[in-house]
Amino acid sequence: GGIRLTELADRAQLSLAAASELVNDLVDLGYLTRRPDPADGRAKLIDLTKRGQALMVDAGERVIDIERRWAQIVGERNFAQM
Repeated sequence: GGIRLTELADRAQLSLAAASELVNDLVDLGYLTRRPDPADGRAKLIDLTKRGQALMVDAGERVIDIERRWAQIVGERNFAQM
């Protein structure tokens, strides 16, 4: 459903300026899009594009692979404790 920049910055623990710059870059790269917030015409909502959604799926798969590898290296029990 989209997210406002202020909420995104808060969740990411970034300053509003840093989050804005990052969002601008990701919009330019085609990963995000901005659209008017129907609840507040002054605000914009940020959404993932199809390209952004595909990237998130790929990133999730990579994280799972990295976690699996570390579990093999340190052992399942030690990894779970970390």
